[in-house]
Amino acid sequence: IWSNVWGVLGDNFAQAGLHPNPRVAMYAIDSLRQLSVKFLTKDELRDFNFQRLFLKPFEVIMRESRDRDIRELVLQCVDMMIRARLQNLRSGWKSMFSVLSIAAADQEVDICRQAFDTVLRLTQEHFDVLVFDFTELVNCLLAFVASTSE
Repeated sequence: IWSNVWGVLGDNFAQAGLHPNPRVAMYAIDSLRQLSVKFLTKDELRDFNFQRLFLKPFEVIMRESRDRDIRELVLQCVDMMIRARLQNLRSGWKSMFSVLSIAAADQEVDICRQAFDTVLRLTQEHFDVLVFDFTELVNCLLAFVASTSE
């Protein structure tokens, strides 16, 4: 039942995060971040993908937004959630690495650099946590290699 409810809510958060008024979009993204941090306090059971579904709106906003400030805010939210809930992330890593991979292809060098700094910090300080998501990590790193940003 919760997955069905979140399917509707997640779509609404993504639409609000893409709103033409940047204040509305930023408010929606910050609200989604707050909900996500609270949600990530709970452990996810093995073979469940609810974290990935819950964090999906960040991917949609990062991929579809043309507003630099909005994309930057999404990256800040992702970085903050990783720092705050690193030990609780399970299927959510797929969404986190997807957002970072999208940022790797961004034309704005600062956004690409901000995402790379997050990945670099993760690999240097928390590699042991990432062993179960090694494929997603490698794909994310490959996105940076393939990037045309400087």
